[in-house]
Amino acid sequence: MMRILSSTKAKKFRINCLKISSNKTKITDLYKNKANFLGFEIFYQRNKLNRKVNKGSETLAPVTQRFGTMEYHPDTDRIEQRFILKKYMTKNGTPREIGFLTALQDHEIITKYNQFMLGIGNYYIRQISYPSRLCRWFYILYYSCIKTLATKHKTSVKDII
Repeated sequence: MMRILSSTKAKKFRINCLKISSNKTKITDLYKNKANFLGFEIFYQRNKLNRKVNKGSETLAPVTQRFGTMEYHPDTDRIEQRFILKKYMTKNGTPREIGFLTALQDHEIITKYNQFMLGIGNYYIRQISYPSRLCRWFYILYYSCIKTLATKHKTSVKDII
């Protein structure tokens, strides 16, 4: 037998069944602040578009149209901390070599870096608004790989490239 709840009973039912933990919940106004969630920065981007409106043969005054979009970007602070923790880059943002990888063969070193790049790419590429935001992180991984190979062979980065 199906029962139909009144709107007040339905509200009470939802309130009693869904308990929101204030410790784990952060309510953010996306118009004003960015929200960080699962490695993404989420915010509402407001844009202005000035255009002239043509009506027949006469041109009217420019009209400002306001529209907005949800933007999804990689959480740069989180990625930066991870890269520093895993020693792919220094605290000032330059790529560095990883000493313990020099014991591996060349193709194994390249495979490790390639796997890490593919992991980052696959995680972010479909959700973010501008895929070019990942270029910095791929650059750091690329040069970290080259520096690791240069350290292994005791040559310069220029000789490896």
